[in-house]
Amino acid sequence: MIGNLKAFFLDEDGAAATEYAMLAALIALVVAIGAGNMGRDICAVFNGLAVALSSLPAGAIAPIPC
Repeated sequence: MIGNLKAFFLDEDGAAATEYAMLAALIALVVAIGAGNMGRDICAVFNGLAVALSSLPAGAIAPIPC
């Protein structure tokens, strides 16, 4: 019984899976933050385009708040 318990605590097979899960979570967090920043940049580009095209009749294009 004690031998089985000691072997359980010394077993490191699950450590690799935990490390991979933590790495995947970190990558997902970086992607989420990057997508948010890129979304704001894309919004700014399209708002700039809307302002550049503002010579169209009034109300044809309105900037969207980011």
